[in-house]
Amino acid sequence: MLSISPLKSADGSTKYYMDVVNYYQSDAKSMRWLGTGAQILGIQGQSIERPQMHDLLSGKLPNGQQLGRVEEGKVEHRPGFDMTLSAPKSFSIILESGADPRLIEIFNEAVEWYVDEIEKEFAQTRVMVDGKIEYQNTKNLLIAAVRQPNSRAGDPGTHCHLVTMNATHSEDGKWRSLASDMNGKRGVIEQIMKHHIYGGLKFRNKLANLTKELGYTLKSDGDGLWEIASVPDEIIKHYSKRREEIEADMKESGLHGAKGASIASQRTRAGKEENEITDFGQWQKDIHTSCHNMGFDIEKAVKESYLPRETSFTESIKQRVLRLFYSERDMELLNAKEAVHIAIESVSQISAAFSLRDLKKEALKHVIASNYTVDEKAIDKVIHDNIREEKLYNAQNPYTKEALLTTPWQLTLESEVVARIENGKGKIASICSQKFVSEFISQKESELAFSLSSSPS
Repeated sequence: MLSISPLKSADGSTKYYMDVVNYYQSDAKSMRWLGTGAQILGIQGQSIERPQMHDLLSGKLPNGQQLGRVEEGKVEHRPGFDMTLSAPKSFSIILESGADPRLIEIFNEAVEWYVDEIEKEFAQTRVMVDGKIEYQNTKNLLIAAVRQPNSRAGDPGTHCHLVTMNATHSEDGKWRSLASDMNGKRGVIEQIMKHHIYGGLKFRNKLANLTKELGYTLKSDGDGLWEIASVPDEIIKHYSKRREEIEADMKESGLHGAKGASIASQRTRAGKEENEITDFGQWQKDIHTSCHNMGFDIEKAVKESYLPRETSFTESIKQRVLRLFYSERDMELLNAKEAVHIAIESVSQISAAFSLRDLKKEALKHVIASNYTVDEKAIDKVIHDNIREEKLYNAQNPYTKEALLTTPWQLTLESEVVARIENGKGKIASICSQKFVSEFISQKESELAFSLSSSPS
């Protein structure tokens, strides 16, 4: 899961994140600096210090540069935003019990990978070129990563706050604030929020791949969410009190969808201190005890992940035959081709033209639901090959100029529709004249307190 929220102030944000209890004191990766921006400053991987974090949230760089604008003699600088990555509940239960130390390693790896991906795809600043504002891709972010073990209800809920500073290093060697756009068409946080489902799927697929490689079997809802199959549903439900609180509030208030869940989450949120873990070791033991009392043996589930995965006789023969002719890389590309093919079929039924991210979202959902692992780079390669082989065509939204994709079949259908329209012109008399339509619109606008929106001719 991925959730994003803007930070309100440097003071409040520093207190909120630095006052958290560090339950992983022996783990240097629980509170550290990430991102290429941190690498440029020479602090990547280092522990987060309170004064340092406050300065960077305030826009104060180590070289003395101050980001922001001066209004009435006071510097105004937005601190940044928080991207929170959450592990599936079953993953959190096994990880936080301490039964499988490998899970914390792959969670950290997935977080690092996600930061690298997001900064390459979304990091931007605004620069003035010949009197015009231009958006410049910087491919670097400065992030304070803070990992926590539990939800606000006190249940196992591994998550990592990626506290993203409003600062990026530009091509001219200067630090600048991240790009923003009130219209929402550009801007860093605006685009990450707009594509939060896509971002969440990227992280979940990476973590799923790493979990599968450890030997765990996953179960998926088909829409990108997954759990470790050996953890019973009743155990997951038992440790999902926070979700139950949100769903109960939504039902009582008549709220629906992601927006309704966000409102209910804010409204039912307890203070961090309310469910603070006072004895982390005992909390871990309690997870084992509760699971054992409910008939789930965590240690057995971990041991089974080390055993060869059981497959049917037919599937076993199929895999052996395939390995005679294909390398692991070839198999990965074959599985990526299948995922992309299904994704194209899915998105093209909804829209004649679609974005690259929408196509990748559907491909990632398919991969997550499968038993095999497919790196996102393999999906990118297959999509690029489809474009090169003209199985996909590049297109563009005529109004927003957004880059889109379409298929030869959709292009054929579109051409046929346009041809029918052209051939049908003048065949039937108009039901009214253009003059009548213009007069009707003018009359309606005079009766209303607002103008009717225009449409392209």
